[in-house]
Amino acid sequence: MEEKANRPHQSTFDQGRITSLELAMATFLRMQQEVPLNLFIEMYEENVKTWDDTTLGMTVKDEYRKGVEDGSRGLLSLLSRSDRDPA
Repeated sequence: MEEKANRPHQSTFDQGRITSLELAMATFLRMQQEVPLNLFIEMYEENVKTWDDTTLGMTVKDEYRKGVEDGSRGLLSLLSRSDRDPA
């Protein structure tokens, strides 16, 4: 018997559109030369941390904060340095 995957986060048209934008952004960034891409990754990580620190004192739902954290981690994993750095 085949089980259906429980993916409520992938269930709406708008969520599909957001995923398509994420894929477009990741594709664009992966096409960049190594130096601009590494600079983007560095600045993005810094901006995510700044956003996280800034929102600690705001009325931002934990679910939203987790979504930003997971989304940021997901984008960074798509842009993994391991497949670019010879080290």
